[in-house]
Amino acid sequence: MKCVADHGVAARGRPATPNVDPSLKDKVKQDCDPLLPLPPWENDSSNPEAIDFQRKVVECLRGKGVKAEVKTSEDGTVGLSLGGGKADPNSIDKADKSIDQAMTLADTCEKEVFAGGRK
Repeated sequence: MKCVADHGVAARGRPATPNVDPSLKDKVKQDCDPLLPLPPWENDSSNPEAIDFQRKVVECLRGKGVKAEVKTSEDGTVGLSLGGGKADPNSIDKADKSIDQAMTLADTCEKEVFAGGRK
């Protein structure tokens, strides 16, 4: 946050800085992004074990009836995409569990995979 502020840009959660030169965004990203903490090992796409971990979680979720897939985001973190992008959070049925239930099951599956329950 200090790095961003030192570049004259309001940090997230602060009032917007008026009239900021758009080209400054790249400079801030270049200078400040390396100072960000690394993501957890299971979400760090540069960690070869992360994708394997997420694949095992997806396998577990699919075994419980949840539509899921491994997804890598623009910021380079790897995680889950639940419901195939079509889940209705207000309806729970066998084929397409609700997002709330899927998140609970994702937590359960992560614990199983951490414990070595899925290979």
